[in-house]
Amino acid sequence: MLAWASLSVERFWPLLWPAGGIVGLFLILALANLFAYLPEWLHLLSLMGFIAAVVWAVMYSMRQTSMPTRSQAVRHLEQSSGLDHRPLSTLEDHPAVGDEDTKFLWEAHRRWVMKHIDRLKVAWPRLSLAARDPHAIRVLIVLVIVALTVANWSEVPQRLAAAVSPGWAQGNVPASFEAWVTPPAYTGEAPRHLTANTALGQSDDIPVPKGSSLTVRTHGDASA
Repeated sequence: MLAWASLSVERFWPLLWPAGGIVGLFLILALANLFAYLPEWLHLLSLMGFIAAVVWAVMYSMRQTSMPTRSQAVRHLEQSSGLDHRPLSTLEDHPAVGDEDTKFLWEAHRRWVMKHIDRLKVAWPRLSLAARDPHAIRVLIVLVIVALTVANWSEVPQRLAAAVSPGWAQGNVPASFEAWVTPPAYTGEAPRHLTANTALGQSDDIPVPKGSSLTVRTHGDASA
Protein backbone atom coordinates (compact mmCIF):
# COMPACT_ATOMS: atom_id res chain seq x y z
CA MET A 1 0.00 0.00 0.00
CA LEU A 2 2.84 2.40 0.80
CA ALA A 3 4.50 1.62 -2.53
CA TRP A 4 1.18 2.19 -4.30
CA ALA A 5 0.72 5.53 -2.48
CA SER A 6 4.28 6.62 -3.35
CA LEU A 7 3.77 5.72 -7.01
CA SER A 8 0.39 7.49 -7.07
CA VAL A 9 1.89 10.73 -5.70
CA GLU A 10 4.69 10.49 -8.25
CA ARG A 11 2.23 10.08 -11.12
CA PHE A 12 -0.22 12.78 -10.06
CA TRP A 13 2.36 15.37 -9.02
CA PRO A 14 2.49 16.75 -12.62
CA LEU A 15 -1.14 17.83 -12.16
CA LEU A 16 0.29 20.91 -10.46
CA TRP A 17 1.46 22.22 -13.84
CA PRO A 18 0.13 24.04 -15.76
CA ALA A 19 -2.78 24.39 -13.30
CA GLY A 20 -0.44 25.72 -10.62
CA GLY A 21 0.96 28.28 -13.03
CA ILE A 22 -2.52 29.61 -13.77
CA VAL A 23 -3.29 29.89 -10.05
CA GLY A 24 0.07 31.61 -9.54
CA LEU A 25 -0.72 34.14 -12.26
CA PHE A 26 -4.04 34.89 -10.57
CA LEU A 27 -2.27 35.45 -7.23
CA ILE A 28 0.20 37.82 -8.88
CA LEU A 29 -2.62 39.91 -10.35
CA ALA A 30 -4.49 39.82 -7.03
CA LEU A 31 -1.48 40.87 -4.94
CA ALA A 32 -0.72 43.64 -7.44
CA ASN A 33 -4.35 44.78 -6.90
CA LEU A 34 -4.99 44.98 -10.64
CA PHE A 35 -8.54 43.61 -10.32
CA ALA A 36 -9.59 46.74 -8.42
CA TYR A 37 -9.03 48.80 -11.56
CA LEU A 38 -11.14 46.60 -13.86
CA PRO A 39 -14.81 47.25 -14.59
CA GLU A 40 -17.08 44.92 -12.66
CA TRP A 41 -18.14 42.97 -15.75
CA LEU A 42 -14.53 42.48 -16.88
CA HIS A 43 -13.51 41.41 -13.36
CA LEU A 44 -16.27 38.79 -13.30
CA LEU A 45 -15.36 37.61 -16.81
CA SER A 46 -11.70 37.26 -15.85
CA LEU A 47 -12.59 35.18 -12.78
CA MET A 48 -14.66 32.84 -14.93
CA GLY A 49 -11.77 32.61 -17.36
CA PHE A 50 -9.29 31.67 -14.64
CA ILE A 51 -11.62 28.99 -13.24
CA ALA A 52 -12.19 27.53 -16.70
CA ALA A 53 -8.45 27.55 -17.39
CA VAL A 54 -7.65 25.70 -14.15
CA VAL A 55 -10.33 23.07 -14.86
CA TRP A 56 -9.02 22.60 -18.40
CA ALA A 57 -5.43 22.29 -17.14
CA VAL A 58 -6.36 19.63 -14.58
CA MET A 59 -8.38 17.63 -17.13
CA TYR A 60 -5.54 17.93 -19.65
CA SER A 61 -3.05 16.56 -17.12
CA MET A 62 -5.42 13.80 -15.99
CA ARG A 63 -5.59 12.44 -19.53
CA GLN A 64 -1.83 11.92 -19.47
CA THR A 65 -1.70 9.78 -16.32
CA SER A 66 -3.53 6.87 -14.69
CA MET A 67 -3.93 5.18 -11.34
CA PRO A 68 -1.15 2.63 -10.71
CA THR A 69 -2.13 -1.03 -10.66
CA ARG A 70 -1.22 -3.53 -7.97
CA SER A 71 1.41 -5.17 -10.17
CA GLN A 72 2.99 -1.79 -10.86
CA ALA A 73 3.08 -1.04 -7.12
CA VAL A 74 4.79 -4.38 -6.50
CA ARG A 75 7.34 -3.65 -9.21
CA HIS A 76 7.91 -0.17 -7.71
CA LEU A 77 8.58 -1.80 -4.32
CA GLU A 78 11.09 -4.18 -5.91
CA GLN A 79 12.93 -1.35 -7.64
CA SER A 80 13.01 0.91 -4.57
CA SER A 81 14.28 -2.02 -2.46
CA GLY A 82 17.01 -2.86 -4.96
CA LEU A 83 15.73 -6.40 -5.59
CA ASP A 84 16.79 -8.15 -8.80
CA HIS A 85 14.93 -10.78 -10.80
CA ARG A 86 11.51 -9.60 -9.53
CA PRO A 87 11.26 -11.83 -6.43
CA LEU A 88 8.02 -10.27 -5.14
CA SER A 89 6.37 -10.91 -8.48
CA THR A 90 7.60 -14.50 -8.28
CA LEU A 91 5.82 -15.00 -4.96
CA GLU A 92 2.53 -14.09 -6.63
CA ASP A 93 3.01 -16.46 -9.58
CA HIS A 94 1.60 -19.98 -9.82
CA PRO A 95 3.11 -23.03 -11.55
CA ALA A 96 1.60 -23.87 -14.90
CA VAL A 97 1.73 -27.63 -14.17
CA GLY A 98 -0.10 -28.99 -11.15
CA ASP A 99 1.68 -32.33 -10.46
CA GLU A 100 3.23 -33.13 -7.08
CA ASP A 101 6.86 -32.82 -8.18
CA THR A 102 6.27 -29.36 -9.60
CA LYS A 103 4.43 -28.35 -6.42
CA PHE A 104 7.35 -29.38 -4.20
CA LEU A 105 9.84 -27.62 -6.44
CA TRP A 106 7.73 -24.46 -6.49
CA GLU A 107 7.38 -24.40 -2.70
CA ALA A 108 11.14 -24.86 -2.36
CA HIS A 109 11.67 -22.00 -4.78
CA ARG A 110 9.31 -19.76 -2.77
CA ARG A 111 11.17 -20.56 0.46
CA TRP A 112 14.46 -19.72 -1.25
CA VAL A 113 13.03 -16.38 -2.44
CA MET A 114 11.76 -15.53 1.05
CA LYS A 115 15.18 -16.19 2.56
CA HIS A 116 16.95 -13.99 0.03
CA ILE A 117 14.62 -10.98 0.13
CA ASP A 118 16.29 -8.18 2.04
CA ARG A 119 14.32 -5.77 4.17
CA LEU A 120 11.79 -4.02 1.96
CA LYS A 121 11.69 -0.23 1.78
CA VAL A 122 9.51 2.27 0.00
CA ALA A 123 11.32 5.07 -1.80
CA TRP A 124 10.11 8.65 -1.54
CA PRO A 125 8.20 9.80 -4.63
CA ARG A 126 10.33 11.49 -7.27
CA LEU A 127 8.64 14.87 -7.47
CA SER A 128 9.72 16.95 -10.43
CA LEU A 129 8.01 19.34 -12.82
CA ALA A 130 11.05 19.88 -15.02
CA ALA A 131 9.56 17.88 -17.89
CA ARG A 132 6.34 19.91 -17.78
CA ASP A 133 8.05 23.27 -17.20
CA PRO A 134 11.51 23.07 -18.80
CA HIS A 135 12.01 26.86 -18.60
CA ALA A 136 11.37 26.95 -14.82
CA ILE A 137 8.60 29.51 -15.13
CA ARG A 138 7.23 28.20 -11.82
CA VAL A 139 10.30 29.54 -10.01
CA LEU A 140 9.76 33.02 -11.45
CA ILE A 141 6.10 32.93 -10.44
CA VAL A 142 6.96 31.96 -6.86
CA LEU A 143 9.58 34.73 -6.62
CA VAL A 144 7.12 37.36 -7.85
CA ILE A 145 4.44 36.15 -5.41
CA VAL A 146 6.90 36.32 -2.50
CA ALA A 147 8.07 39.81 -3.50
CA LEU A 148 4.51 41.14 -3.80
CA THR A 149 3.52 39.52 -0.50
CA VAL A 150 6.43 41.12 1.34
CA ALA A 151 5.87 44.52 -0.29
CA ASN A 152 2.15 44.56 0.52
CA TRP A 153 2.10 42.47 3.71
CA SER A 154 -0.53 44.51 5.54
CA GLU A 155 -2.90 44.56 2.55
CA VAL A 156 -2.59 40.93 1.44
CA PRO A 157 -5.92 39.72 2.97
CA GLN A 158 -7.83 42.70 1.58
CA ARG A 159 -6.33 42.32 -1.89
CA LEU A 160 -7.07 38.60 -2.04
CA ALA A 161 -10.65 39.21 -0.89
CA ALA A 162 -11.05 41.96 -3.48
CA ALA A 163 -9.72 39.70 -6.24
CA VAL A 164 -12.57 37.20 -5.74
CA SER A 165 -15.29 39.82 -5.12
CA PRO A 166 -16.35 41.58 -8.32
CA GLY A 167 -18.12 44.85 -7.55
CA TRP A 168 -16.79 45.13 -4.01
CA ALA A 169 -13.22 45.47 -5.22
CA GLN A 170 -14.03 48.31 -7.57
CA GLY A 171 -15.11 50.51 -4.66
CA ASN A 172 -12.12 49.69 -2.49
CA VAL A 173 -9.06 50.91 -4.32
CA PRO A 174 -6.53 51.68 -1.54
CA ALA A 175 -5.67 55.33 -1.15
CA SER A 176 -2.08 56.41 -1.58
CA PHE A 177 -0.18 59.64 -2.00
CA GLU A 178 3.18 60.91 -3.08
CA ALA A 179 4.66 64.30 -2.35
CA TRP A 180 7.87 66.11 -3.17
CA VAL A 181 9.45 69.55 -2.86
CA THR A 182 11.20 71.08 -5.84
CA PRO A 183 13.73 73.78 -4.82
CA PRO A 184 14.26 76.82 -7.10
CA ALA A 185 16.55 76.24 -10.04
CA TYR A 186 19.24 78.66 -8.71
CA THR A 187 19.91 76.37 -5.73
CA GLY A 188 20.96 73.46 -7.91
CA GLU A 189 19.34 71.08 -5.43
CA ALA A 190 17.42 68.00 -6.52
CA PRO A 191 13.73 67.54 -5.66
CA ARG A 192 13.15 65.99 -2.23
CA HIS A 193 10.66 63.14 -1.98
CA LEU A 194 8.58 63.38 1.18
CA THR A 195 7.32 60.48 3.26
CA ALA A 196 5.42 60.16 6.51
CA ASN A 197 8.75 59.91 8.35
CA THR A 198 10.47 62.86 6.68
CA ALA A 199 11.43 64.94 9.70
CA LEU A 200 14.65 66.37 11.11
CA GLY A 201 15.30 65.48 14.75
CA GLN A 202 12.23 65.96 16.92
CA SER A 203 10.78 68.77 14.81
CA ASP A 204 7.88 68.37 12.40
CA ASP A 205 9.22 71.26 10.32
CA ILE A 206 11.12 70.50 7.12
CA PRO A 207 13.40 73.39 6.06
CA VAL A 208 13.41 74.09 2.32
CA PRO A 209 14.77 76.98 0.25
CA LYS A 210 12.48 79.96 -0.22
CA GLY A 211 10.55 79.79 -3.47
CA SER A 212 10.32 75.97 -3.47
CA SER A 213 7.18 74.34 -4.89
CA LEU A 214 5.29 71.52 -3.15
CA THR A 215 3.57 68.87 -5.26
CA VAL A 216 1.15 66.33 -3.75
CA ARG A 217 -0.49 63.65 -5.87
CA THR A 218 -3.21 61.35 -4.48
CA HIS A 219 -4.54 58.07 -5.85
CA GLY A 220 -7.62 56.11 -4.93
CA ASP A 221 -9.89 57.47 -2.23
CA ALA A 222 -10.91 61.09 -2.86
CA SER A 223 -10.54 61.87 0.85
CA ALA A 224 -6.86 60.92 0.87
